Amino acid sequence: MQRPQALPADVLLEIFNAYRRCCLDDITQGEASCKPYQWMLASHTCRHWRSVAIESPSLWALVVVTHAVECVKTMIKRSRNAPLIVRAHPAACKRAFEKDALDALFEVLHRVKDVDFSADSHSIAKLGHLPSAKSATSLETFQVYNQTRWSCGLGSPLAFITDAPNLRSLYLSGLNFVQSSRLVVPSLVSFTWEASNPVDPQHLLEALAPLKQLRELHLVRVFDDVVVSSLPSGAVTHEFPLLRKFTLSGGAIGCTWFLDHVKFSPETQMSVRAVERWDTDLPRNHILRLITSVASKFNASDEAASPLSCEILRGIYKHEIEARIWLSKLTSDSFVAGGTLPEPNVTIAVPLIDDNHYDGANTVIPKIFESFRLSDIQSLHIRSQAPQLQTLVTSNWMLDSLPKFLLSEAGSPVFPVLEVLGLKAARWTESDKATSLSSMLNTCQAQGSGITQLIVRDSIAVNEKDVLGSKGAIENLDWDGTVAPIPEEDDLESDEDE
Repeated sequence: MQRPQALPADVLLEIFNAYRRCCLDDITQGEASCKPYQWMLASHTCRHWRSVAIESPSLWALVVVTHAVECVKTMIKRSRNAPLIVRAHPAACKRAFEKDALDALFEVLHRVKDVDFSADSHSIAKLGHLPSAKSATSLETFQVYNQTRWSCGLGSPLAFITDAPNLRSLYLSGLNFVQSSRLVVPSLVSFTWEASNPVDPQHLLEALAPLKQLRELHLVRVFDDVVVSSLPSGAVTHEFPLLRKFTLSGGAIGCTWFLDHVKFSPETQMSVRAVERWDTDLPRNHILRLITSVASKFNASDEAASPLSCEILRGIYKHEIEARIWLSKLTSDSFVAGGTLPEPNVTIAVPLIDDNHYDGANTVIPKIFESFRLSDIQSLHIRSQAPQLQTLVTSNWMLDSLPKFLLSEAGSPVFPVLEVLGLKAARWTESDKATSLSSMLNTCQAQGSGITQLIVRDSIAVNEKDVLGSKGAIENLDWDGTVAPIPEEDDLESDEDE
């Protein structure tokens, strides 16, 4: 075995980097006992190791802001002219960041490339008192995360980074939006904002309007319909021609208005997650308007339209109903399915909530299904622990319409998998058990449906003969997790004889 002094410089550098990563992992995990500069002890093991470390500027380029100001200054000095990556986390700094440490960094602001500022409101507010970022010519990524419950305005970080000439990515989390906030950062191509307070959609859109060069925009929890003001209904829209990835989540009213007033490229990949409040007197059924609004963003004749992931979520208090729809393109009058799943199949998942106030089983869900082009649907998954699913399964809508989903106009099967999860027999009366899934299966059999697999969970109570007698419609039965072929007719007859 070679002595440590004989190890090549590149091998030693890998050892130092690995040890440094272990020490820095404690910071990101919030370990109270983390010591971000513990790894420096390894470089002092012997003269050879120290020499290799000091002659490697990149090793010192990741600066963790702590109350140990001398460590910060040492890192800056030994990194020489290497681009700096700055991390500021409460786990590393047990109290508000020392002004001397920040001053030392801003003396070399022109070298700072990446900033991750995760701190409390008091420390974040200090950003507003820092010098202008005009000299931050190397700054490309800036992240601010408020780790406390107390509110902190967007103004402080915005006042600093607005002048950064080459900033490309901005991430803000837990910061309040104020009406006067403006994002005038000409070089910005990616912006993520996780809101701590709901905002007015109109004010937010006005703040984003200057960012015409954005390629990624992610707005998380930005609207609450309870506090949304009266929104104008004008035709004024803002265009983001270069946008390729867009994420939006919040209240359905705010999301709908926002989408009605923006224009995207057909190549934009969009993910929308909307919550409709039913615990207030607010107007309902914005979910359906939202679907139409999203659909209008895409041109059916554009074969290059990118995949769209649209999550429609309806909330009652803390309960949720969700319809996840994976699509490739949307039009205002039809959903053209396929393309985003590993296989060229489309899965529609409709979980229902366990809440007696929800009446959407026979209203919203049928309307969503009716919007799809049936020939593209490959599988239907229904998940629920709610008694409302009984209504959905046994309703005239389900019994009358299900064969239409199972068969195309030409009579060929449309989708081969029907999955029913979470049906609780304890919630049903004996008559319900006899008429629910059995009736559906009998209807499928009578129509000659093309179901090739049935998946049932939670020991749903159903007449076994009805299931076995549906051989014409079902080839494989997955009953409570077991997969078995449907018995042949001869087997059924022998069982009856016994």
